[in-house]
Amino acid sequence: MVSATLSNRQTHSCLIILLLLPVSFSLAQEPETVTAAYRLHLNGYALHVDKGKDTNQLAWGLGIEKSSGASKSDKAILNGWNKYWELDVYQDSYSDIAIAVGFGVYRPVSRYLDFGFKIGLIYEQEFKQKAGSYIVPYLLPSMQTSFDSRTNLRVTVVPPFPKFSIKGLIFLQLIVDIP
Repeated sequence: MVSATLSNRQTHSCLIILLLLPVSFSLAQEPETVTAAYRLHLNGYALHVDKGKDTNQLAWGLGIEKSSGASKSDKAILNGWNKYWELDVYQDSYSDIAIAVGFGVYRPVSRYLDFGFKIGLIYEQEFKQKAGSYIVPYLLPSMQTSFDSRTNLRVTVVPPFPKFSIKGLIFLQLIVDIP
């Protein structure tokens, strides 16, 4: 009963955020090109909506991203969005090693907050049993701080995925600019 309440609250929160995004895009400052070409990901905590006995909340891992900068064309669909190529190696919810490779786009929604999406592929040995393939595609919403410092925080939301017994989770990454 508690997990159903959390799920409804999260659904309502996500809907409110999605409704407010167009307003916040109009209030955001003009996007700037990312200053660091490379950034290090320190993967850490994963908050599961319905944590089981065997669920790993500490999704430790490392990753790296390379910035492709912001698009400046008037005709580009992602005009003003900062683009990144990413690679992460981490422990998943069941303490198995996973590798994620993908592409991310972020746009400022306020002076110190960016909203975006990550799309890519995850490789994991256990996926063969659960999904019939070692590789699974993903498209996930994500937010990150954009303070004028070398270190920022990224939050990514994974929606419910019944095939993997995941009722939703939020994971955190510490993002560190590499000079």
